[in-house]
Amino acid sequence: MKYRVAEIQAEKDMDTAGTATIDIKLKDIISRIQVKFATRNPSGALTIQETEVANLPKVELVDGSDVLYSLTGMEAQAVDWYDTLKPNQSNGSYVSNWDLVCIVNMNFGRWLYDPDLALDPNRFKNPQLKITYDEDAAVASTVQNGLTILADVFDEKVPSPQGFLMNKELRSYTGVAGAWEETDIPSDYPHRKLMIQGRQADIWLGGIFDTIKLTEDNDKKVPLDIVCKHLERWMESIWPPYWQHLVADLNEQTGDTLYTIPTQAVTFFGPYVASGLLDAVPFGYTHTVKSGVYANIGFEAFGVQGYVPHGVIAIPFGDQKDMTDWYDLTNKSLVLKIKAAANQSGTINVITQQLRRY
Repeated sequence: MKYRVAEIQAEKDMDTAGTATIDIKLKDIISRIQVKFATRNPSGALTIQETEVANLPKVELVDGSDVLYSLTGMEAQAVDWYDTLKPNQSNGSYVSNWDLVCIVNMNFGRWLYDPDLALDPNRFKNPQLKITYDEDAAVASTVQNGLTILADVFDEKVPSPQGFLMNKELRSYTGVAGAWEETDIPSDYPHRKLMIQGRQADIWLGGIFDTIKLTEDNDKKVPLDIVCKHLERWMESIWPPYWQHLVADLNEQTGDTLYTIPTQAVTFFGPYVASGLLDAVPFGYTHTVKSGVYANIGFEAFGVQGYVPHGVIAIPFGDQKDMTDWYDLTNKSLVLKIKAAANQSGTINVITQQLRRY
């Protein structure tokens, strides 16, 4: 058998909130680590107050003081989507006494079991996962949770990876409407993608970002200079729509607020909510939905389609499969300039994905 799934931590009920530090004792080369955190939903849609992955404020892989991976759960799910184009296995369940499940996939290669890019634990002294969790972030008054960690590893096939994909939140700041903000992009390793997150309820992407510009060596070269209304359409032309599955027991009269992973061009599908949308805003991550004519079944299952998962836009550099085509900043300087739009009032996060060679 060339590959197998290894259990790093069996399901374990954690405290209400905290950070779990887990040693990576595997010697096998790791293609992906999967973090699963489930919380019991005590009261249906009434107690849901955020998307399920809000329960994982931060997921990190460190080797002493060396940070190999560091993202919020939302950022990690978005990066996973742009890497694999596969919808996340998280389960947005708004039914009483069902589990609300969030899953974060930490990918170290271009695809699952990429032989050239993978995490080799033997290259590090003491690799550790640091999983920050908060069981009440998504579901108020929950009393039960479970943290499970799995790894997809090479078994009988033993590759010789050249390195791994290193994902990090480079910077987080509060944007000021109408103001420009500059961020220096690190030049230590080649860049595969640059991602920017702006997530606000009921706000169009163009209301968060006005203009995004990349300038190399003081405008000697400008790889990107685009207003957001064009950037969004460009992104929709290169990335497919995101699909999410939701199950909910909805209030037939007043409706309930549902939290979606896609945040732009959001559309609900399914006969149970065909006549149940109470807000017609196709953007943002909060949507009010009531039961349709089939409310007597007890709960409704439906799909959601849209773009820009968790408010994260991705700017790819070169052919995403060709390591030699990625953005090498050796002897160069690159600055990201973001002009916040009129409705910007939240946090802007800058995320890098780099090729780190052994």
